[in-house]
Amino acid sequence: MIEALKIFVCVMELESFSRAAEQLYVTQPTVSQQIRNLENDMGTKLIERTSKYVKATEAGQLLYIKAKQILQTYEEAKIDIGRLHNVVSGAVRIGASYSIGESILPKILSEYALQFPLVDIKATIANTSDILQGVRKHDFEIGLVSEEIQFSDLRTEKLMDDEMVIILPSNHPLAMHETLSQDHLQDHIWIFREKGSGTRAFTDGLIHDYRIQVKRSYEFSSSQAVKEAVSSGLGMAIVSYWIVRKEQALGDILIRRLKDRKLSRSFYIIHRKELTTTMAVSKLLEQLIMFKSK
Repeated sequence: MIEALKIFVCVMELESFSRAAEQLYVTQPTVSQQIRNLENDMGTKLIERTSKYVKATEAGQLLYIKAKQILQTYEEAKIDIGRLHNVVSGAVRIGASYSIGESILPKILSEYALQFPLVDIKATIANTSDILQGVRKHDFEIGLVSEEIQFSDLRTEKLMDDEMVIILPSNHPLAMHETLSQDHLQDHIWIFREKGSGTRAFTDGLIHDYRIQVKRSYEFSSSQAVKEAVSSGLGMAIVSYWIVRKEQALGDILIRRLKDRKLSRSFYIIHRKELTTTMAVSKLLEQLIMFKSK
């Protein structure tokens, strides 16, 4: 019954049988069968499903609310029983923006998993605005983002400073300059992240401050795609130094800094103020604080 409720809740939140199956690592027929089983148990239809949409019936909406409560109680019981044996178990859902998720998060989670092998970890990488919404909608217990977030329902704590650098392909006209001035940045082709990204917000701020004339721009929805575009000679970009250290060592990308200004921002930890903190979540927060102090 617990697994069926988990599947039902996931279908409701994603509004999709196929995406629920993908997220839960089960087949779509398994999802459909579990929903049918629930409907048989409840004696009523719970989900209206067409080729265009998936939505809950009135009974389905009621079950969704109760199922969330049941699943939370079940997880809390597992944690409490684990505490009897001083065992950290359960699950942690963490979301991270691309600059963090593609650089430091794997290292943090690797160390965490070694200490607490019984904890199931689900990590999602998306842009900052999506991670913010995910934390507020209870999709993640913890979020790591590249902008300072100020909402009354969230706690925000600085994780670490993040240096931003300008990256160029090896054959770029600016490659001959070790450092760059404001004038150097004018009338070039730029590679941008998508709107909603913390890196995009930072880049837009610099372009505004320096009144940079952009000759042309291309937009990509991940840091990896931005790096590949620059490496292929498509243009120049601003990214976190964390994500290009390997490429710099291999000579695939050139890194340049400004003469008159250090480009930097901060990474932040966010979570809901009313978060029911399990041992698994508490230990991960501790791991993040330890990483912050290194």
